[in-house]
Amino acid sequence: MEGKMDMYSDDEKREIEKIIKKADKIDLGNQFALTLGCLGPIAWLLSGFAPEKTQLLALLSIPTLIFIGYIWTNHFLQKEIIKLSREIDDLNSELARVK
Repeated sequence: MEGKMDMYSDDEKREIEKIIKKADKIDLGNQFALTLGCLGPIAWLLSGFAPEKTQLLALLSIPTLIFIGYIWTNHFLQKEIIKLSREIDDLNSELARVK
């Protein structure tokens, strides 16, 4: 059984790798933008600019912290899955070559 990438030519493989890297950069930019946006209520809470809205800011901070944890965990798991997928493809092509 050959790896998934074995059916593509070398030029096509390089093009696919470029697309994946570009998508990863865009994804990382989105991660930072979401993180900064979600840190807004926490920053307001810690700065003390709005002491009359402390309870509201505390309530908004909890779900945003959970969301930040979720998106970053998902990002790192996705990167690990891509890395393992590439390793599997490499091993499958090595096995096909040895046979």
